[in-house]
Amino acid sequence: MLAFGISYLIGVPVLFAAMSLVPSWGILENYVPRIFVVYGPGLAALILANLSRRDGAVGLLRTLIPSRADLAWVIGILVTSAITSTIALHIAGVSTAEELGSLRTNGHILLAHFALQFFVVAVGEEPGWRGWLLPKLAERVSLLRATLVTAGVWALWHGPLLITDLKTSTMFVLGVFGLSVLFTWLWACTGRRLFTVAIAHASVNAPIFFWSQVSSGASGSDARISSALYVLQATYACAGLALVALRWRWWTATES
Repeated sequence: MLAFGISYLIGVPVLFAAMSLVPSWGILENYVPRIFVVYGPGLAALILANLSRRDGAVGLLRTLIPSRADLAWVIGILVTSAITSTIALHIAGVSTAEELGSLRTNGHILLAHFALQFFVVAVGEEPGWRGWLLPKLAERVSLLRATLVTAGVWALWHGPLLITDLKTSTMFVLGVFGLSVLFTWLWACTGRRLFTVAIAHASVNAPIFFWSQVSSGASGSDARISSALYVLQATYACAGLALVALRWRWWTATES
């Protein structure tokens, strides 16, 4: 409730005010005006951590600090993201030459999107979802149940995306549930810390935001981006389902 309140009662008015005051933000347009929206879950988690955790908000923030052990995970995440997004764009009709040309010309824009996705979106959201909500639920139910509830709240928090056309909203929800499973597994494998989860969150979003910007105005670009996004969301859903099936006992171990 606190996360929704901050995001919608504070973040949305700030978003509209910022967009009206500064009509063109360039690459920052999708990030800076929305900062109180995307920071809603994180701010809510920090407030609650200060009230109930022994180490308070500082302890929660420490989980975002990288360690040496994270390097291999980060490399794996970035490589996986590059492969899956490349395949998805190719399936959607983007040629290899187009992709390589965009990277050579606009590689710095991709890096900028990744940095903004990490520091604005992932750092804003993940303390709430995997830093607070998931661990609290996992104290009482299995990781699978905790993950499914977290996924439901995470999807509901993206309210405007749920009132689009049926195909878009359905694929979005499937993608969110798949990513929630993958992010829970990553969170558990890295000592219940958030750094690698935030990297994964940023790597999921950055390629689509990048391609949306560099292909803006091109013929058929919107259709190809939508198709690529559907492919990625289906991939996340299938990967999450496979991970649960392969490690069913691990996911349900704490159920009574």
